[in-house]
Amino acid sequence: MKNFIKYSLIFCAHFIGVFHVVAQSTEKDSLLTFITTNEKTNIIEALNARIVLASICIKSSDTVLASRLLRESMIISKEKNNYFYLSSTLITWSSYFLSIGNYDASDSCANEALRHLQECSTDDCFYNKVNALSNLSVGKEQKGYIVSSIDLKLKALDIAEKLTHVQKNKTLTLLYSGLASLFANQGQYKKAAYYDNKCVQAQLSLGIRNLNLGDAYVYLADDYMCAGFTDSAAQILHGIKPLVDSLNIPKMYARYYAYSAKLNYLQKNYLQAIDDGVKGRDYALQSRSSKTCMVALLAAGRSYIALQQPQKAMPLLSEDLQIARAVQSLREQSFALKELAIASMQLQKPAEAYEYLLQFEVIKDSIQARNEMIRLNEIETQYQAERRAKAIQLLETEKLLQAASYKQKTTRLYVLVGCLLVVVLIGILVFRNYRQKQIIQTKKIKELEQKKQMDAVSNMILGQETERNRMAKDLHDGIGGMLSGVKLNLSAMKGNMIIHEQAANLFTKSIAQLDSAIREMRRVAHNMMPEALLQLGLAEAIHDYCQGINESKLIEIQFVNLCSNLSLEKSLEIVLYRIVQELTNNAIKHAEAKNLFIQISCNENILNLTIEDDGNGFEVSSFTSLPGNGSGLLNVQSRVDYVKGKMEIVSKPNKGTSVMIEIPINEK
Repeated sequence: MKNFIKYSLIFCAHFIGVFHVVAQSTEKDSLLTFITTNEKTNIIEALNARIVLASICIKSSDTVLASRLLRESMIISKEKNNYFYLSSTLITWSSYFLSIGNYDASDSCANEALRHLQECSTDDCFYNKVNALSNLSVGKEQKGYIVSSIDLKLKALDIAEKLTHVQKNKTLTLLYSGLASLFANQGQYKKAAYYDNKCVQAQLSLGIRNLNLGDAYVYLADDYMCAGFTDSAAQILHGIKPLVDSLNIPKMYARYYAYSAKLNYLQKNYLQAIDDGVKGRDYALQSRSSKTCMVALLAAGRSYIALQQPQKAMPLLSEDLQIARAVQSLREQSFALKELAIASMQLQKPAEAYEYLLQFEVIKDSIQARNEMIRLNEIETQYQAERRAKAIQLLETEKLLQAASYKQKTTRLYVLVGCLLVVVLIGILVFRNYRQKQIIQTKKIKELEQKKQMDAVSNMILGQETERNRMAKDLHDGIGGMLSGVKLNLSAMKGNMIIHEQAANLFTKSIAQLDSAIREMRRVAHNMMPEALLQLGLAEAIHDYCQGINESKLIEIQFVNLCSNLSLEKSLEIVLYRIVQELTNNAIKHAEAKNLFIQISCNENILNLTIEDDGNGFEVSSFTSLPGNGSGLLNVQSRVDYVKGKMEIVSKPNKGTSVMIEIPINEK
């Protein structure tokens, strides 16, 4: 996959105002100085610089500074009621979450940005829409929803082609390239060629003859080769040779000779393919281009096999396999193993060929399993099963044809190898079936155990909340009423009795202490069952809770709610409120934090709760050894399990703590 993060970060280059001042320097210190200097005098320019610096921090993996800058940008954008910069901040948040692999949170931020951009019709706003859709497309692609990813990219492309923005052509090259890559990965090479050709035209319109232009031409030639149009591919590669020589870049030479070797192999110019493949390999090693090196080695190795020179093919194919394993490319491993098996048969080494074939089968199964996972998101299971069966049948036929053509004198040995393969495959299938039944049985047992545990936790939590509610009512309605009555009686007695001055002071002090007791009793009752939670909902209750703690000056809490009109079941709101209470209490008592950040965001039917502090932190792997044996976090985990959620804790000593919770929701 082509570098997906660049799709989500290109928008930062179009911001107006400050760019002609600070865009010439990407140093963090320069931008931080600019922000500090213009914080009060030029608020919008400082806001602009924050978003640019946050994008730079995301690229350099400085997520702590990036998140701080983005939180500040959110606050300022909302205070200024500036929906353009609010959407820009949300898109950068989306890019931040993409960089750490939190695709659901990224989708939530990108969708929120699109909502803010609905009524905006400026060119800059349309540009932001393109970037929000691009981020959504990347998230879908990473989760295996390829058709949805393509659909989102096409929507972004439809908007981008109508822009008059200064960054239009750069944006189009990225979108065209991304679409071509998606279609090529799905085996739709004609569509891939169409978009790679559009990418070339967009690159040419920039008027810059650089590596990107050369790459676009090479990928277009590869599309034509994969689609069977070798003459068109040859015309392209021949035409860009002057460009390649003028650039004089090892990486460009590597790609040119590698794909030229592939073309010559397809056209059966085996000697030329070997020569170009060796050149491509040498340049690729020089520029550390692993993928290009594999293309060159495979083409040269296949050419030696076609020339019946397996002894020369073996080292090239072995090197190809080694690189493929290092970069974890299953596809390239399968190519290398298949060709190594053929070369071994030419060398009359059936045992080695059989071993390579077994490895090939394992890799092929892994590839098929991964492809099946992706396709099941978009097409019916039956269609996929039939297609897989046809692929297996074609592969078996190809094996038999190769065996017959290369080794007629060892027919009996081939039959034996074929029988062994069938027996092994049957054994693998039987073993897989047995293992699958065991896994299903084990899963059922675990589910029953988990259900029992969840029932126990549910009863415990329900009992706790019922008891809290009862005690709150008893305190407020019972003891509170009694204390208020005592106060009224004492106040009446004071007015009707003659008391010495010293006794009168003592009497007044007693009434004041009684007032304090009543207030404390009401505070305890409110904490047990806050009225805001019952009347106004979760967001207002957390807001009131944070304000109350902020007034105590024990800690500074920031609360951000990204879920508009959030309405949940009361039982779920109570659980979430208790989780916030518990984690806040941990930050104050154990972490000794000075600042706490609480954020709620929603994505379709998922609620994300994030709580970060700058406290002492701890080793997550040993949190049960914390003060109180980690009972607070265990209590939080129990409540998260109760609502079928997920919790992730990120913490290091003296580096603060981040708790990220995902909970499935069904709004009222």
